[in-house]
Amino acid sequence: MHIKTIAVTYGRKWNMGDYESAHLETAVWADLDEDEDAEVVMNELWTFAKAAVKEESLPLLQHRERLNGEGLAASKHITGG
Repeated sequence: MHIKTIAVTYGRKWNMGDYESAHLETAVWADLDEDEDAEVVMNELWTFAKAAVKEESLPLLQHRERLNGEGLAASKHITGG
């Protein structure tokens, strides 16, 4: 049996604090030639999908850190800590 197409979906859910979350997901696929190794192509797609979600997550995580930092500073100011 010849596999013609391989598809991979990878997603990640991030806790943004204050009962909020963000979900990032990507789907990638490849059409295979008859001489291509399906397992090798699948591993390459996984690597690509994970890297894409990681790259898109960085600004989101930086934003989360800024929000959490502001929240901590505000609570210290209010409580006098």
